[in-house]
Amino acid sequence: MVTEALQQVHEAGMVHSDFKLDNVVVEANKKGKPERVHIIDFGFSVSVGGRKSPRKSAERKEWYCDCFYSGDKMQAKCDVLGLGVILMEVLDILEEVPEELEEMVERTQEFEHDLRPEVKEVRELLERLL
Repeated sequence: MVTEALQQVHEAGMVHSDFKLDNVVVEANKKGKPERVHIIDFGFSVSVGGRKSPRKSAERKEWYCDCFYSGDKMQAKCDVLGLGVILMEVLDILEEVPEELEEMVERTQEFEHDLRPEVKEVRELLERLL
């Protein structure tokens, strides 16, 4: 559900730029079963290919792509870092973690955009594992 919501943001031509767990809202039914996922707080979002003003920060956040700080063109894979951080939190609570999932999460944290997976690739792996 989270990956589908993020993919919709990207298909709309946007990069969230601040994709983290605090910006994901899960809507559940009366029985507590998740039904929908909403991504919120688009204050830092830009169009794909857009740029943020370069930022100097002593403490970099792990979910921000280097493009966020450098002013380089933002791309959909910039949000994959945040997706990976969210998945790391999920891995921390799982008793057994499939090796494929660990490897995918590692790939989400690659510095080079070309080495990161697409959101669709992450979604397909999660669907297959579930």
